[in-house]
Formats: sequence, structure tokens, C-alpha cells
Amino acid sequence: MFKLLKVKKLKNVLLIPIFIYVFISLFLYTNSIRDGIKQGYYFCLNLLIPSLFLFMVFSQLILNLRLNRKLENFFNKITFKFFKLPGICALPILTGLVGGYPVGATNIDTLLEKKSITEKQAEFLAYFLVGAGPAFIVNVVGVSLFGSKLLGILIFLSQLMASLILGIIISNFFMFKNSEKTNFSLQNLRPKEKFNFTKTLIYSVNKTSKNLFYMCSLVVFFSALINILKNFISIRFISEFLNFLNINKTWLKVFISILFEVTNGCSLCIENHLPIFFTIFAISWAGISVHAQIFYILKNLKFSKIKFMFFRIIHSILSTTIFYIFLLFVTDNKKVAIINKINRVCVSSFSCAPYSFSLLILCVCFLFTLTDALKKYFYDKKVKVLNYK
Repeated sequence: MFKLLKVKKLKNVLLIPIFIYVFISLFLYTNSIRDGIKQGYYFCLNLLIPSLFLFMVFSQLILNLRLNRKLENFFNKITFKFFKLPGICALPILTGLVGGYPVGATNIDTLLEKKSITEKQAEFLAYFLVGAGPAFIVNVVGVSLFGSKLLGILIFLSQLMASLILGIIISNFFMFKNSEKTNFSLQNLRPKEKFNFTKTLIYSVNKTSKNLFYMCSLVVFFSALINILKNFISIRFISEFLNFLNINKTWLKVFISILFEVTNGCSLCIENHLPIFFTIFAISWAGISVHAQIFYILKNLKFSKIKFMFFRIIHSILSTTIFYIFLLFVTDNKKVAIINKINRVCVSSFSCAPYSFSLLILCVCFLFTLTDALKKYFYDKKVKVLNYK
């Protein structure tokens, strides 16, 4: 109890100065905040809404169509074998992975609302059904930032494959115990009801509009917040303190952008000539802005936010590995063209600090995974000994 109180006091001590600084920044950095808000609105109006609105409406419709019920028996064996999930989850997984970041969360919320899946199954889906859509990766990252459509396609495919592999790993080693795997029946928990297309269409449009409104609000908020944090780094005594610690302010601004917002993170990675796996990490991590959107959509579902973020890091490791594996199967001419595109905007050197930082992240993740595996192994061994006695 005493430790809990100390942690709460420590949070208050850290948060109060931050809120005070943000409040003062509203008056000091009005131009910068205005630019951040404009960038957020531009992103929402020109990319987020055009690429997601119809797809999210379509996803809502397809989850309510009777056609989905007829396909359940066909998908039951596949989804249960790989993900330990009933066939009702097949189409939500497909549309969630190719639709964009929040589409997966809206699919999960719809399945929960219809009582098609259990909370345990919804929690599992929330951990891996996160990924950027082809509209963002291929058109924005590939074509606009790198100038290569093929490069964007390879990054998208690596993200897609990483999500599927992550789902298989989580379902078999993290989420479901052996007893739960066999007890997960392929039942359908939905009550039978008459399907009304007009009513379902209006419901889908209304729900999509509501979710997009909150998503755009969060994007605008975090876009303005990033500009406030960048101004904070530029303050004279803060800048001198960072120089004293030998911290590169440019890399710190890139890190802040990656941490909070994926679009700014990707563009700054390329502008500052960072290796391509930083861009892939930014896409896999998705940014706290996207995390907040997903947390809002799944506000009625209790799941670990720490695990969610941990699996984002694992996803980035998988997607980077798969991307370089894909390069091995590309023809020599196209591979040279892709590498030239990457080298044109990225300067890679194994002596630079970003590589060391990434290696440190990989080591920490490996140690966490190894520790959990060892704990589970020795615990199972101890239980077997006790049962034998």
C-alpha cells in the first residue's frame, strides 16, 4: 500500500510540471500550435477519412451480413488451427489487417457488441490486429517519401506477414493455456436476429462517423502536442543541457515524432537520413496517437496496455526481418533500384547511435522473452514434481 502511494505521488510530481508547461505553451507558441493543428487537419482530410471511411463502413456491413454466418463453417478449421478462434473472426481479421490501424479495433468492438466472441478472444485480437493499410504504406511511405511503389508493397507485405505470425505466436504461447485451447468451442454466441439492410447500413455509417470524429480529434491533438514538445527541446537551457549529455536534438525530435505520431515519424526518419528499419519501426509501433484511438474504440474491453505496446515492438522486429528476407527474392535489377532508393534518403552505418539504440531494444525484448520462458519452464517442472509426489 505504501509503495502504491509513493508511485501515485511520483506520478503527480512528474505530471504537474508537464501540465503547467503545456498550459503556458498555449500562450507562448501559438503559431507552432496552429501549424500542428493544421497538419493534423490536413492529414485527416486528405488521408485518414478518404482512405478509411468507406472501408470501415464496409467492414461494419460485412460483419452483420448473413453471408458471414454461412462462411463460418468453412473458416472454422483454419482460424481455430492457427489462432484458436472461431470462424466468425476470419473476415474481421482480413479486413482489419488490410484496412488500416483502427479498422481492426472497430471490428473487435462490433464482434463484442454482437456477442460473437468472448472477452478473452477479443483481448487476443487486440494484441495483433493492428497494422497500417496499403493506402498509407504504399502511397504515402513508398511513393511519396521513398519514390518507389515496389518498396512500399514490400513494406506492406512484411507488416501483414508479421501481424499473422505475431497472432500465431500469441495464441499458442501467451494467451491461451493448453486447457483453454481444447475448450474453445467453435460456437457462435450471437443471438439469432432478422437482418435489415437499411437499418444495418445506417448503423454502420453512424458508428464509423463517430469513430472517425474521435480519431481525427486525437490526431489533431497529438499533432499540436508534438510541436509543443519540439519547442520545449529548442529552449536554450534545455538545449544546452542536452548538449551537455551529448544527446542529438535532431534524433530526439525524430524519436518524439515516432513515439507519438506515425506520419510525422516516417517523414522525419527519411528527412534525417535514418536507416530504413526506423521507418518500419515507426509503422509497426503506430504511435501513441493510434494507440489512443484503439484504446478509445475498445474502451469497454479490459486488456493490458503494456502488453499491447510490448507486442508492437515485437511486431516491428518481425516486420523488419521479413522485409529483408523479401529483398532476397527480388530480382537483381529491382533489388538494386530499391537499395538505391533507400540509400538516396538513408545513410546507414553500424557505428551510429541509432543502431546501438535498436540493438539495445532487441536485447531487452529478448531478455524479457527468455525470462518469461524460463519462469514458465521451471514452474511447469515444479508442478509436475508436486503432482508426482
